[in-house]
Amino acid sequence: MALTPGAAAPAGPTTTRLGAAWPRRGAAATLWAWLASPRGEPLLLAGLVALALAVRYPFLWAAPGPTDEWREAEVALDIVREGQWPLTGYDPYIGALWHYLLAAAYLVLGADLRVPRLFALALGALTVVPTYLLGRELGGRLAGLLAGLLLLTCPLHVVVNSHVAWAHSATPLFTTTGCWLLAAAARRHSGWRLAGAGLAFGAAVQTHPTALVLVVGGLAYLALRGWWPSRRWLWLAAALFALGCLNELVFIALDPLAYLAAVQSSQQDHGLACLSSRLVCYQQNLTFLALSLLRLPIAVGWDTLDAGEVLREPLVWLYAAALGAGIAITARRGQVLALCLLGAAALLLPLAQPASYAFIPDGRYAMPVLPPLYTALAAALSRPPGRVPAVLGPLAGALLALGALGSLSAYYASHADELVALQELWLALRQVHDQAPPGATVLLDERLERRFHADGVARNTLELLEAMDLDARYAKISPQSIPGPDALLVLTCSTYERVRDPAGLVSLGPGPADRCGSVQAARESSAAERLPTGTSRTGQSKPSRSV
Repeated sequence: MALTPGAAAPAGPTTTRLGAAWPRRGAAATLWAWLASPRGEPLLLAGLVALALAVRYPFLWAAPGPTDEWREAEVALDIVREGQWPLTGYDPYIGALWHYLLAAAYLVLGADLRVPRLFALALGALTVVPTYLLGRELGGRLAGLLAGLLLLTCPLHVVVNSHVAWAHSATPLFTTTGCWLLAAAARRHSGWRLAGAGLAFGAAVQTHPTALVLVVGGLAYLALRGWWPSRRWLWLAAALFALGCLNELVFIALDPLAYLAAVQSSQQDHGLACLSSRLVCYQQNLTFLALSLLRLPIAVGWDTLDAGEVLREPLVWLYAAALGAGIAITARRGQVLALCLLGAAALLLPLAQPASYAFIPDGRYAMPVLPPLYTALAAALSRPPGRVPAVLGPLAGALLALGALGSLSAYYASHADELVALQELWLALRQVHDQAPPGATVLLDERLERRFHADGVARNTLELLEAMDLDARYAKISPQSIPGPDALLVLTCSTYERVRDPAGLVSLGPGPADRCGSVQAARESSAAERLPTGTSRTGQSKPSRSV
């Protein structure tokens, strides 16, 4: 006798086992029904954000190592310390929105070394929310859940957008919010949602001007959906868009030449050299963009720009086929948002962004396009076409998310030694920061400079310390080169072991003095002996490092 969920099981020993199994299925179905209800949906969203935080927290400061993000952090610190009100950030083509938000985080948490990346972590995890909402708008709550799972396991969104404290890291948060409001406006013919989309896209443009590409795609989407709002709502949306990037617009109006020069300088510095015709340059940029888009969902070939090596990976094509099918299926159902955004990106982004698509970190230039693609795939999987069993769609979505998570784990495993060394470098920098008064001398072992020369980590480490008002420099460390007991040292273990006894060094950390992994923070023991707990090297109470 066949049973259906919720049906009463007939009495008898033959149904005892089946009757015991159905309550578990019934309980799971009941739990999902409650989570998918308006009352339980906030808990579902909180769970997605918590899971996103858990995925993103490991190796937060080591993958990647310190970047030039500390230039932007220094602007935020100047806002707090000196009361500055900049129109733009460190780069004039980036608005100051990110820096003001980061300054607010500094006000709450203090001028702690960890604040910028913790802030990036929080905004990266929160991007799951508009991704869920966009998926729900296109295909219901199950589609929203699948879209959220795909984004929270996306390897590049974890390692770059949620780790590196650049303004551009937050672009997907604002663009996906704009896409959600735009899709809701088109489906419900809602003028106020369209106005909210304008504000979100304006904020996105502040984080990086390439967000304008998605604005073009959004306008194409409105036209193809067959709903064009009244002139009043269009003007309001345009006004709120301008409000969202008002400070950037003011800067452009005051000094357009400086803005254009900053854009051209960035393109020259970050783009690969293109010495041929504009058409050849465009084709080259489009190739790198396509390469980024292909591996964003699964992130194979993290360390290569060799297109052949990437294209030989079967998983690249599996995920590309899945996303392509999702775009096609939803387009046939009348939801063409993903198609319009992808088309606008393919057409316009190669014009604005040179071929700087080394996967880490430059894959981020294509990242704002990915959440809408995920939502199209999730909408297709939540309601599979044809005679495909309904359960296979969510199962396929879960497997795709697990595959991406496996790629992230494989990346961490293949770079284990490097990540451990960067973790220890970060710990040493934190110990120096916590124990050094402003203006203190910090000597970094020149061997560290050689070891971490790749990707600018050595240079960026100096900028990090300088942003915290410390006098830092690389030097050859010997007992005679230490300028005095007030200096703090960041050493390789080989240098620490060689110099420790002759110079009388002690570790800044709580562990045994003779225990060292890769990097060690230290100072002369005479300085430690003279200083009571809680006092600085000037004999005064140690000043708070909060702002």
